Amino acid sequence: FWDYWNAKRGDRAMPSRRDIEPTEIPDLLPYIVLTEVLREPPFLRYRLVGTELADRSGRDATGRYFDELYDPTSLAEMKYCFGWVAEHKRPARVFGTFRHANRAYHTFDGLFLPIATDGSNSVDQVIGTAQIFTIDISTAPLRRWALNERIEVGMITAREVPTQRGMRTSSGMPMITNSS
Repeated sequence: FWDYWNAKRGDRAMPSRRDIEPTEIPDLLPYIVLTEVLREPPFLRYRLVGTELADRSGRDATGRYFDELYDPTSLAEMKYCFGWVAEHKRPARVFGTFRHANRAYHTFDGLFLPIATDGSNSVDQVIGTAQIFTIDISTAPLRRWALNERIEVGMITAREVPTQRGMRTSSGMPMITNSS
C-alpha cells in the first residue's frame, strides 16, 4: 500500500483522493479504512470501513463519527492517531489491539496515509490499511488485555518501505501504538 500511495503522490506531499483508484488495489479493499478529517467537531468520521475490518471489529462503522463509537480513552487515542497524520501531513505506522471494540484478542499492524480531496496540501482524509492477527487467548500468557495500553510515537524514515508483513523501522514516519 505504501508503494501504491507513494507512486500516486509523485512529487507532491500526498496524493489527491481522485488519484486513488479502488480497482487498482482490489486485494486491499477489505482492509481499507477511509476517514474524513473535518474542520469542526466532531472532527473525524469514517467514510469507508473495509469488510474484513468491519467483521473483525464486530461493527461496520462506515458513515459514523468517532465520538459516537468510542469511549473517552479510545476516542482520545483515535483522534491522536488520525490527527497526527492530518496535522503533520505525513504517513504513520499504527499498531495495537482492537480493544476499542472490546476485541483485544485481535491485533493490527497498519499504515495511515494523508490524502487531499481537492488536490491541495490540506489533509481532509486519511486512508489506511491494516494486517490483522488473532491472538489465541487459550494458549497466550495471561495479561491484562485492555488495561494500561498507551499510545507511543516513534520515527522511521520516509525512505523505508513497508514489507508485506510489517514495516522495517529506523528513524522519520511515526509508529503509533496502543499496545503495552
